[in-house]
Amino acid sequence: MHWVFEAASAVGAGLLQLALGLLIEELTFGGLVRLILAHRPGTRKSNEPNHRKGNGSCLR
Repeated sequence: MHWVFEAASAVGAGLLQLALGLLIEELTFGGLVRLILAHRPGTRKSNEPNHRKGNGSCLR
């Protein structure tokens, strides 16, 4: 029964290293960084009019 616990511990340690490696790879080379840094709709400052034409009046 002791060997079952040893095997589970070894498999768990290997899977932890694999999961951490995949996480680091995804953070550095994957799209997760682009997802975090992407512009989100609705976060733009609203003090500027969206559409300007001519003298700066807002036309819709």
